[in-house]
Amino acid sequence: LRRQRQMCIRDRRITKLVQRVSSDFHHEYPTVDMPYVTTDAQVAMNMSLRSLTIGGVEGTGFALARTEEDQPYNVDLENVAVVSDVVTEVIRRS
Repeated sequence: LRRQRQMCIRDRRITKLVQRVSSDFHHEYPTVDMPYVTTDAQVAMNMSLRSLTIGGVEGTGFALARTEEDQPYNVDLENVAVVSDVVTEVIRRS
């Protein structure tokens, strides 16, 4: 059970704040528990810093990650702008 708990690590406080802010911006983003992956957020959480990984999700992994379709022209620039605004507001409210 302990190993299973370590497989899906997330900072619940920052996740809730992102959900509140994105809802305030009328762009609600779902959260997804994913299998353990090493990200900068995971490293930061191990150092007791608030953090999360933001990314497109498809199925059980990051969308288009490590595929031929993982190209800059497949990035939704409007979505990037909204996420940037949400992150900026999360930082402001923190």
